[in-house]
Amino acid sequence: MFLSLINPDGKTLASGSRDGTIKLWNLDGELLDTLPGRHPVAFSFDGQTLVSGGEKNTLKIWQKCGVSESTLDAVPSGEWWEVLGVERNADADDVKRAYRRLGRQYHPDVNPSTNAQAQMQAINQAYAQFEKQWSDR
Repeated sequence: MFLSLINPDGKTLASGSRDGTIKLWNLDGELLDTLPGRHPVAFSFDGQTLVSGGEKNTLKIWQKCGVSESTLDAVPSGEWWEVLGVERNADADDVKRAYRRLGRQYHPDVNPSTNAQAQMQAINQAYAQFEKQWSDR
């Protein structure tokens, strides 16, 4: 099962599925990016934000960090656990595994997409927030 939605900009389509991916397409059928997430997907009225399902009954919020004719650059936003796709009370090992998985997916050395660097920065910031919170315990 999947759900697709066209961005109000009239240029981008997002499709989310249960397999853990959201695909962003231009309306010519070219795949622009693959994001971690699930259906449902919804664009904000201004087309600047995409909301999708996340892991374990969570939502992911993707905000544009730059736009060109052919790409929607999106970075995850929200609390550290939302960015890393774990539950708020996840143990340190689960958080580290999620961080490593996302690092393998978005590190600019292995991901040539235009937003890989911004994605990795958001992931690193989320992990740093986790580490700070964990050390404060």
